Amino acid sequence: MKLFSLPKNERLTHDGLINKLFKEGTSVSSNPIRIIYRTVEPLPGPRVRIMVTVPRKKFKKAVVRNRIKRLMREAYRHHKQVLPDSSTFNLYIAFIYVGDKEDVTFDEIEKAMTGGQSKLLKQLRIDNH
Repeated sequence: MKLFSLPKNERLTHDGLINKLFKEGTSVSSNPIRIIYRTVEPLPGPRVRIMVTVPRKKFKKAVVRNRIKRLMREAYRHHKQVLPDSSTFNLYIAFIYVGDKEDVTFDEIEKAMTGGQSKLLKQLRIDNH
């Protein structure tokens, strides 16, 4: 498998899993990105599954929302190797853009993504030990 890819099976698409993630998940914030994550028992397939979302309420134009989502996915792909590939649990993650700025740059998104992932790792180490 390619290191910087994001195949379909690594995306969180099942409505039931997404609803459970938002109900039972834990939140980490790294402005302008909020990360909600949940650990589950190990299942076959990819260990980490993600979803990316930008609220329609803040950004009415689909072009703007799609651009921000594309930047967030790209930043995740470049830094996904820092997340644990544990055999003891699977990790479901939702990346939510909570900023107001619609002309956000890749550098800003990447900085928030790496900061959020490091906070997530710290919390995972606390939760599992």
